[in-house]
Amino acid sequence: MFGIFATDLATAVGLCEEMAQGPDDRLARGARALLEHLVEIDPVLHPAPPSS
Repeated sequence: MFGIFATDLATAVGLCEEMAQGPDDRLARGARALLEHLVEIDPVLHPAPPSS
């Protein structure tokens, strides 16, 4: 079982998108490859709704 917080996933995706646009070709390729896998993850752990 693999679980990840939705906020952590969003942060990882954002960082990979940023690195994929960088000047280092090897890093950009790796970031794009990782991004392909990250976008397939459906996080099961979401922030708790605010209490009323």
